[in-house]
Amino acid sequence: MIFLISKKFSLCLALLFLANILCCNSSPENNTAKFATSVDAPLSLPTPWDGFECSDKWKITGYFTPVETEYPASPTEKIKITQEFSSSNGKYVDINISEKFSKEFLKLIYDKESCDKYINGNTDFDCGEGFGKTKFGWYLGGFVEKKKWIWIKSDAPLGDRDNVLDLNTIAVTIDENSNKIPRDSLVKIPDLPLPYNTKIFSVKDVGLSVGEKQIDIYCGEGKSAEQETFKITRLESNELVKVCYKKSN
Repeated sequence: MIFLISKKFSLCLALLFLANILCCNSSPENNTAKFATSVDAPLSLPTPWDGFECSDKWKITGYFTPVETEYPASPTEKIKITQEFSSSNGKYVDINISEKFSKEFLKLIYDKESCDKYINGNTDFDCGEGFGKTKFGWYLGGFVEKKKWIWIKSDAPLGDRDNVLDLNTIAVTIDENSNKIPRDSLVKIPDLPLPYNTKIFSVKDVGLSVGEKQIDIYCGEGKSAEQETFKITRLESNELVKVCYKKSN
């Protein structure tokens, strides 16, 4: 009986010894990784909406940069370009260029008939997309000065303060008295489809025809970007969306 107990006791000691060897010879890296996973993981994730103020019933539209090579080469229209802008130094220089461009392409950038109606006080009209990429590779755009459209050459599509447009840019109303979102604010629009409902936009532009409680999202270059503007447009009363924003630090 004593022999049997001793034999069992010895077997238990042997098993404990073997377990200790296996434990000590395991990879320190693996042990560290397991420890880090269990200890270093945050107890709670930060709320992505912290500091954002939200309101409902916003209109959403989109704008884009047309690319001349995607439109008919003829008929053409000759225009005079009097300013050139460089985004590298933020400066304008006077130039004097006369060049022909696709007429359809030019109308997308600047629709004279529509713009004249806007200039004369009819806010149901707009001047166009503002900038386009020419067949030469540089960008053609313009602005209204003293009720006249001024054509400019640029190395990038620009916002109203000569900032380069990117896919996180949105435009709000030009009327700062009725603008509910301050310039340079960060904006989220959770009711839009992917990927727009995951983005954090920045108010870096204003639109001539963008109304109160309306946001205009820059969608990029070319006809594919134009299709994106259709995808995100929300104008009817039953499809208006929630917009959340906070001032940028």
